[in-house]
Amino acid sequence: LALIILIVIIPISGALVLAKIKPEITYNVRYTATALLAFLMFVAKGVDWLTCLTPRIFGRILAITAIVVMTGFSAYSYTNYQFNIKYHKADFRSAAAYINEKRMHNDAVICLIDSGVIKRYAKDSFQCENFHLNTLNDKLKLDILMRQIVESRKQLWLVLTNEWYIDSSGNVKEWLDKNYEEITYLHKDVNEIANINIYTYDLTRKKAMPLH
Repeated sequence: LALIILIVIIPISGALVLAKIKPEITYNVRYTATALLAFLMFVAKGVDWLTCLTPRIFGRILAITAIVVMTGFSAYSYTNYQFNIKYHKADFRSAAAYINEKRMHNDAVICLIDSGVIKRYAKDSFQCENFHLNTLNDKLKLDILMRQIVESRKQLWLVLTNEWYIDSSGNVKEWLDKNYEEITYLHKDVNEIANINIYTYDLTRKKAMPLH
């Protein structure tokens, strides 16, 4: 029992501690996959315990029911993973290809995700603007930086995803929506590119920008 508990605790606590020590490493549940063996051992022990209940026929019915329920949940989850785009991995490759195909020279690109992944698929054809968390959370600093980014540009691309989304407050999109018109026919969302939202703004169609 102690061995099983250690197999569960060490991977999970190790991943959490590593994420705290090195914040640049994003915590992800897949890092705890090594605890799967212990989890299966717990499940097997639980099913075995059910078969020992009295009367025996009752225990066996409970065990079979538990196996059917767990198998059903697993099958439902796997079916969603395979066929429901909501649960697919973010399709960075398609996002980079779409931006490359549609963008104009000197377009600005803001990737509020893992920009390193986008860069790999973009193959240096475009660069994502860099943001620091303290800038994203400070609206005055963000306003100054955004004005610098849009200067002398005609279009701006904003790439968001449910994974590694660093602007959780949505300040960048709020700023763009307030100041510029979106080019809606260039909009792509999760139903077209898995777990990626792409917004394109016409920087020549400026709304009334508030003064600070």
